[in-house]
Amino acid sequence: MLARKLPPSQIHLGGGAITLSKKVCSFVAQAAIDKSIATIKAFHNEDDPLASVEEIHKDWDELRSLQKQLEDEAKDFSAAADALEGTVVEGTSPLIELAVVTRASFDTLSAIDNEYDTSVLQDTAKTLREVADALYADLSVLKSRRIKHDNQCRRAVLKAMAEGVDPLELHQYELPEDFELPIQGKLNILGEGKSSTQQWREDCQKAAAKYFQDEADAATANKRAQKAESRKKVRREIKELWT
Repeated sequence: MLARKLPPSQIHLGGGAITLSKKVCSFVAQAAIDKSIATIKAFHNEDDPLASVEEIHKDWDELRSLQKQLEDEAKDFSAAADALEGTVVEGTSPLIELAVVTRASFDTLSAIDNEYDTSVLQDTAKTLREVADALYADLSVLKSRRIKHDNQCRRAVLKAMAEGVDPLELHQYELPEDFELPIQGKLNILGEGKSSTQQWREDCQKAAAKYFQDEADAATANKRAQKAESRKKVRREIKELWT
């Protein structure tokens, strides 16, 4: 008697492979986000911020690959469920091929014996579809976390610039959408004998530093406003108790 057993579904990550599970991809994405945030916070102690920017963007590439792999796996399980239910499917894979052969085998047995129990097909198809739905759900979370990670990648580039990395060394990377680089080649009104390019580099560094300072100031102001509103609420509640 022949038996065919498929190996567990795997995704390739960082030069290796891990077994696919329902939430592993979104977990990897969250780990990449956490890593990028921690890296950005440590930039002021970095000897080579540019290397850290490159490392974060390697994670960006990994997440893009991960999304494609997860989408393919979800489609694979969904198509296998369709095949077990007798639907003609496009594409092929070991799982789909096995589903097609299994369906054909059951069809042959049913033709020989009209009372042959085929409920296992429906049960298996249901399980495959549940797995596909879980993978699609993880795919949705992964996509949203990729957006967050992309934002952190952009912030990393700007933070590196604020720490003195030459903007020309960062030209291949995207910056935050709400940040604009100073215009290169503006007149040197300071009269310090610096080239326009050197002046532009310094302007970029100052603008990047100001971006993060403005962000920190806004966060501080927001916290103060929240505390003030909280105090007002407490005073109102006390006043109501005494009236």
